[in-house]
Amino acid sequence: PSCVKGIHLTSYYVGSQKGRAKFEKLLEETELNTVVIDIKEIEGDVFIPGVKLEGEANYKGAMPKIEEYIKFLKDRGVYVLARMTVFKDAKLAREKPEWAVKSATPMAKAKEKGLDKSIWLDRNGHPWVDPYNRKVWDYNIKIAEQAGALGFQGIQFDYIRFPSDGNTKLCRYSIKHSSSAAVKALEGFLEMAQRRLKPLGMETSIDTFGIVASNDDDQGIGQFLPSLAKHVDVVSPMMYPSHYARGEYGIKHPNASPYQTIMRSMKDTQRILRAAKAKAELRPYLQDFSLGIKYTPAMVRAQIEAVMDNGVSEWLMWNAACRYTKDAFLPDENLKRSDK
Repeated sequence: PSCVKGIHLTSYYVGSQKGRAKFEKLLEETELNTVVIDIKEIEGDVFIPGVKLEGEANYKGAMPKIEEYIKFLKDRGVYVLARMTVFKDAKLAREKPEWAVKSATPMAKAKEKGLDKSIWLDRNGHPWVDPYNRKVWDYNIKIAEQAGALGFQGIQFDYIRFPSDGNTKLCRYSIKHSSSAAVKALEGFLEMAQRRLKPLGMETSIDTFGIVASNDDDQGIGQFLPSLAKHVDVVSPMMYPSHYARGEYGIKHPNASPYQTIMRSMKDTQRILRAAKAKAELRPYLQDFSLGIKYTPAMVRAQIEAVMDNGVSEWLMWNAACRYTKDAFLPDENLKRSDK
């Protein structure tokens, strides 16, 4: 499409006939023209066939005949993207403990979860794999390549970062860890991914924290936007107003002020991308869910208006339950057909 206006969908939702009927109707009747479908989540299961880990099948058939369904969507003018988590991957850490982030001290909780007790766990008890490990890079890029072979038109890398929650001081990696080394590692992964995916005609994009553009460092997780944006086609900061602290940007209650919050976050992100002379397009993730306060159609729409008032036409909506607010989107009949 000339400008992407999309929604995120889980693999299980796409695999459900009832789910398909709901979002197909939404795509048909509104300005929406893009879907972002999960192909790997933090548990580590892969929801597309054709990729194995050292001979072990890791496919979970949540989306039967996905290749046929991708063609069905594309034939109807829908842009189809794949989203995959990268360095937060419980299954890979379990099957390949030598690829996992290790802990400086043995962890009883890891042993309770059937993991090597040397594996580090975050605050929620989840293991991570080592972002410095090139075998981890290769494994994830192979999944992205298979997505392209099945017809996905682009890949969206999520959890493209180092751990942030939990006692990260205990984290031990395969090389000496530092902020500069972390940024360089993520750059290296993205550079390799783009080099291998570009010949397939696939768009590459990354999800980042929304606040990264408003800080001049990597936030301790390797997400230094000026560097990463040079190695992808699209940057999608997760600008959910509910995720900004009270007083952020001088806004008393960002969650209750979606237009002002997105307006400020957009300005900061555009400034950073311009200064870095990055060619990556900006396509933010916006909030279509309620957390703390009830989000109305007007509040969802206000975020879109803030994006557009910054001269950007592209956006994505996030709702973990895939329940989207039809009244927040323009009806299809108000649009030119060239936008579909």
